[in-house]
Amino acid sequence: MRRRSPTGPWVCLGLAGLCFSLLFACPFLNFWIQLTASVLILCTAAWWFQPTITAPFLAGQMRGPWGRRFTLGLLSAGLLYFVFFVGNHLAAIVFPGGPSEIAAVYRWRTGTPPWIMGLLLTGIIAPGEELFWRGYVQEQLQRRYGLRGVVLGVLAYGGVHLASGNTMLIIAAFVCGAFWAALYARYRCIWANMISHAVWGVTVFVLFPFGGHA
Repeated sequence: MRRRSPTGPWVCLGLAGLCFSLLFACPFLNFWIQLTASVLILCTAAWWFQPTITAPFLAGQMRGPWGRRFTLGLLSAGLLYFVFFVGNHLAAIVFPGGPSEIAAVYRWRTGTPPWIMGLLLTGIIAPGEELFWRGYVQEQLQRRYGLRGVVLGVLAYGGVHLASGNTMLIIAAFVCGAFWAALYARYRCIWANMISHAVWGVTVFVLFPFGGHA
């Protein structure tokens, strides 16, 4: 079996930067399809450097009561949605161009049926991002650098969104990155993170989008 590579997290972060740069600056597929492909590539890279990141890791994280995981995931998703609800109203005041940038994010939904977005978000994108960013990147960096590793993971998660050139999206990415990083650092439950990310994503993009973009 391959051993964990000390350079693995850095190689994976470089790959994440490339994937998200292509997604935002040089898109060549439907946004949701390309994002899904990017997440699958990143999870595969994480597995290559740490084979236990998949079945053994996820199985180990299944120990304990599932009710607590669901409750934590749902409550944290609700809290994060409330944060964005408030932020959406503040954006128009603090950032004059905020509403137009939020509208630009929602234009990525054009041409994609809501049920497909929901399926991709819950089945691949949300759990895959949590497995990669928290289960692999944060886990490795926190193990080596402690709290600084958590901060590095948040900076990387937000940083890969810089290629979008969308200030509101970049701020949102840093907020989400910090929130889910703190959630994982506190409870060490990747399943709760996956549930939180999936529920929040479907709520924001499919069920109750902001700014009248239903």
